[in-house]
Amino acid sequence: MLKTFYTTTQVVSGSTYPTSNLYFHEVWNVKLLLEKEASRKDEASRKDGVIIDQMQNKFDKYWLESYLANSIPVILDPWFKYDFIKFRLKQAFGSDVAAHLGKVEAAIQGLFKEYSQLSKSLNESTQEHIDEVVTEENDPLAD
Repeated sequence: MLKTFYTTTQVVSGSTYPTSNLYFHEVWNVKLLLEKEASRKDEASRKDGVIIDQMQNKFDKYWLESYLANSIPVILDPWFKYDFIKFRLKQAFGSDVAAHLGKVEAAIQGLFKEYSQLSKSLNESTQEHIDEVVTEENDPLAD
């Protein structure tokens, strides 16, 4: 159990160029581990039930606050995309997945809209600058 937390801590807070698309996967591993440990409540070998329950409650709160921010980089990652997030969120939220997927879709659409507007304004300002440049007729670098 500690190995999973150690690995996650190394990826998320490491200083060797961590990338945000890895956060979702590491947090997902912690989620699975806590769920596995919580499901062992009836086993006699489980002495740490109260601690696991507290960890599970805190993690659930963190998950609700962070899944959206952690999902966006995974969607932008060419290896995974939106279908992967849709698959994972269905596993995480079950029948309540529609509302959470709606938040993810709205965030992606908002980012795209913002990018489109920024791109349009940059293209317009670049075009204005190009129109202002006076070039010589025989300049091979004019274009």
